[in-house]
Amino acid sequence: MGRQTDRRGARSHLKVLAAAAVVFAALAGGKAAQASTPKILPWPQGPSLAPLVHHLNYYGGPVMAYDQNVLVLWGTHTTVTSANALNSLLTDMATVGNANPYNVPLEYGTQGLTGTNQPLTIDSEYSGTATTINPTVCSGTANCTVSDAQVQTELNAQITAGVLPAPVQAFGGPVTYYSVLFPGNVQICRDTSCSGVQFCAYHYTAYHGPGSTNPFMYGIIPDGPTTSGSGFCGAGTATQSLTTYFSHELTETITDPEVGFAVTTAPPLAWYDPTSGGGEIGDICNADQATLSINGHTYTVQKEFSNAAAACIATSGRTPGTASFTVSAGAGLTKSFDASASSGGTGAGSSATSTVTGYRWDFGDGANGSGATPSHGYAAAGDYKVQLIITDSNNVSARKVVTAHVTNPPPPPPPPPPPPPPPPPPPPPPPPPPPPPPPPPPPIVPPKCVVPKVVGKPLATAKTKIRNSHCAVGKITYRHAAKRKRGHVLSQSVAPGRRLKNHAKINLVVGK
Repeated sequence: MGRQTDRRGARSHLKVLAAAAVVFAALAGGKAAQASTPKILPWPQGPSLAPLVHHLNYYGGPVMAYDQNVLVLWGTHTTVTSANALNSLLTDMATVGNANPYNVPLEYGTQGLTGTNQPLTIDSEYSGTATTINPTVCSGTANCTVSDAQVQTELNAQITAGVLPAPVQAFGGPVTYYSVLFPGNVQICRDTSCSGVQFCAYHYTAYHGPGSTNPFMYGIIPDGPTTSGSGFCGAGTATQSLTTYFSHELTETITDPEVGFAVTTAPPLAWYDPTSGGGEIGDICNADQATLSINGHTYTVQKEFSNAAAACIATSGRTPGTASFTVSAGAGLTKSFDASASSGGTGAGSSATSTVTGYRWDFGDGANGSGATPSHGYAAAGDYKVQLIITDSNNVSARKVVTAHVTNPPPPPPPPPPPPPPPPPPPPPPPPPPPPPPPPPPPIVPPKCVVPKVVGKPLATAKTKIRNSHCAVGKITYRHAAKRKRGHVLSQSVAPGRRLKNHAKINLVVGK
């Protein structure tokens, strides 16, 4: 289960999600625990014998394409046996990868559905070692209570400090899951529900860093019957009980990772049954246990609900295909990938091998691709984690990871030596003698002054005629004259028609 709501709180209207992702414990005497927050129903200690009439619906939210597991030990006082059991289980699951028999989630990929269109595999990653943190709250051996908000704050601080790896997004959704194992003296409470009283475990969702762009999943895994109450959370030994509710939360995280952000039956909710007694893939089958051999070791796990089988099962008849690819050799920033050797698996109830229908690539530098033989150019040299997920005609997916070693291209070969210089050219012939200079232009002879007749003309007219005839106006003398002759030329110093030198002066007598 991943969400609780308080009757008095702001989220009290979210009853449809209230049962998702929590395993509820039964109190002593076998009576089911009643939580103080609204629940669809309190979970009994053992599996219900009533026939299953449930169905998980897909509401458009993300699933986990693969599971990157991080086992977190809360302080130095966790039970060694419990930590070793979970460490062994996660190691064996990562070792067998796509061949993990605990494979009911395989039928819950979202390809072809309205939503995230993601593949889902049962492949997983695990470092092989749990990480012990030094929390700021409840780090000692005295009985102590920690809130869900404090857990989120602590995980974010440990991620920021580099103690825990940063959460990763791949193939359209989150893939990192932090399983937090608590010592027996620590009780965990969310809203008004507490471990050992109302629940055994739960998974939830938070964001790392600023904004709401980097979600991560975490599981609350109490341990020990004193305060955490795991003694009432499953049949068998304490370790069998622990792996039962641990596997419950793990598979629910894979098929409904962001339930903690959901406020109604819509994205980011993924696979969920809103009917009474429903919930997530594990809630429907609460405490219904099975024994599986994983990598040669035997584990007690909880069965999960299968839509295809309409029953609680631990392993399905689906067998993933084989994802396989090669990376081109040689230097250079561009790599070619060939996944044509990949093959499909078998579907439930069929031994016929399917065909590969889809290829999804993560090139390790934030870029994605599709197709059987893509090429990709990297911006810089380095080692890149290249991931391929194939999906077959049974809608079952498998994953493969290869490290691509990308190097800079070799330097170009040196240029060939230059050819020998050509022989010197023969000396040029002497230039021809320059042509003789052109003859000088004939001298410009100014035009002659041809004296015009200006007697009787107005003075202005006389001046114009004199100048137009290449002559010049000389001295002008004024004499008294009859009224009609005033302003007119009375006489000129040179007779009309004479030819004089250019601009020769002609004196005028003008009446006044």
